[in-house]
Amino acid sequence: MSTRARIEVFDEEGRPIVTIYKHHDGDLVRQDIEEFLKNRKVVQGIPLKAILEGHVYEERYSNGMNELAAQLVAHLKRKHPIGDVYLIPYEEDYYCDYVYRVVYDKESKRAMLQICKEA
Repeated sequence: MSTRARIEVFDEEGRPIVTIYKHHDGDLVRQDIEEFLKNRKVVQGIPLKAILEGHVYEERYSNGMNELAAQLVAHLKRKHPIGDVYLIPYEEDYYCDYVYRVVYDKESKRAMLQICKEA
């Protein structure tokens, strides 16, 4: 039986950017998202120092929450290129065992994972 998850990503102002539907292993995707967000910096414009030191290519930077959303989708699809990970409309009411939100924390200038529903 599938444990489905809904992952909602919001911009710096709290508006929805994308909703990701994960069909299998909704409980395990939490760890994957936490690892993805670990040490990730959300910036507005990529710092020259990061480019010169090569950190940009280590994917530790996201140029705003919109880019972070795209990077997260790419990260999840890398493991499951066919099926399992889908984009769905924010308004759609898919039944999910788990609901996660990725939001911008203005104080730390990092993306944070919120757990809204667990089975």
